[in-house]
This record gives sequence, structure tokens and C-alpha cells, in this order.
Amino acid sequence: MPEYMERIYGESDHQEMLKSANEPRTTPTVTSLMRERHSVRTFLHKPVPRLLLTEVLAFAQQTASNSNCQPWRLKIVTGDALKRLSSTLLEAVRAGVEPTTAPIPEKFKHYRSDFGHLLYGPEGYNIKREDKHVAETARCRNYNFFDAPVGVIVYMDKSLADVDIMCVESFAVAGRAWGKLLLAG
Repeated sequence: MPEYMERIYGESDHQEMLKSANEPRTTPTVTSLMRERHSVRTFLHKPVPRLLLTEVLAFAQQTASNSNCQPWRLKIVTGDALKRLSSTLLEAVRAGVEPTTAPIPEKFKHYRSDFGHLLYGPEGYNIKREDKHVAETARCRNYNFFDAPVGVIVYMDKSLADVDIMCVESFAVAGRAWGKLLLAG
């Protein structure tokens, strides 16, 4: 086993990963995975096996990056740690701390508005505009990861984020290829 693989996985994890990787399966094409990609906001309350997360991370790690520096860091959060993180995020939001989001250029703002109408309107959650409490409850689901059993936090240096954020897509595509993981959008 290459030294870098040993540092990342350890011998036993690597052997398990190889066994699993050699199991017969129908592998979807990248184009079919991308065509079928969609955001999910309802999850089963079943734990995701650690080995599966390790395999998906190994694939995402193969993403090309500027000067091969692979500046992304992914933190996988499950179980009690995920509950504590969700609770902390919700407390912060309820205390008035809002996440920093990149501004959307004026010519693209209608996409956010259109999506909001779709998500919260009659075809989605069907929340009336005047029902602020219900709308806030729905918005807060973002901060508990839509009740998913796994949270993934991606972070990297801001100066490289525009160039090297592809690892998130690789993680999502690899997860779907294994037929197990869906990403909330």
C-alpha cells in the first residue's frame, strides 16, 4: 500500500475498502449521475456506515486542484456531535447571527426568488407568505442538516475556494455512484 494511503486510511481500513470496491455492482456513468442529481431535504434516520464515508472521501480526494494543493478540508459529523453542532447553529441563528453568504449579482437574483417560490409555495412546503413562524421553522431546517444522519462541513482558504470547490461535486457524485448518499442542497 502506498505510504500516503496508509497515513490516510491505515492498513485495515484500506483492506476493507478494497474488498468492498471489488464487489460486483452496476456502476452508473458520470453523465447519468449528473443528470439524475437533485437536492434532497428528507432523509432516512439510518446511520451511514463509516466505511462507505471513507470510500466516498477517497474518491472525492482524487479531484483535480490548482497546483495539486487540494486545499479543501471536509469534516464528517454524525451522531451526538451532529446533534451538538445543529443545536449550536440553531442557537446562533435564533440569537440573530446570520451566516455570511456571497452576494448574488442582480441579474441572477431572480433564480433565488423563483426557487424560493417553488420551495415554499404550493408545489413545495406550501407556506403562506404571512405565516412567518412556519417559514422560519422551515428555514431553520438548514441548520440541522434537514435531519440527515451525516453532516459534511467543507472549508478552505477563501482565496482558493472559487477554483477548488469541485471536491464537493466529486463527493456528491461518488456518493451517488455507490448508490447510498444524497446531498442536501
